[in-house]
Amino acid sequence: MTANSNKKRYSLRLFVAGNAPNSRIARKNLEHLLAKHPEHEFEVEVVDLNVQPEVALDQGVFISPALQILEPNSGGIVYGNLSQKEVLEKVLNL
Repeated sequence: MTANSNKKRYSLRLFVAGNAPNSRIARKNLEHLLAKHPEHEFEVEVVDLNVQPEVALDQGVFISPALQILEPNSGGIVYGNLSQKEVLEKVLNL
């Protein structure tokens, strides 16, 4: 069994409101969390609500920042600036 056999693939969508303070904090917190888990593969799409509000509306996201989990367990959304790393790790099953 190789080390890569436990590698999970995550597809995430982060909704932000431009460069607003909580959006900046959410980006930074997500970067730090993903850097802590190099054993997994992360794909992150950032959607700026100031530029693409229709994407958020289509997904039922009305608050930002918000992190939508597309894979592996589609449908979950975490709201806020992602400062509660333990909660985020639990939701992502890291």
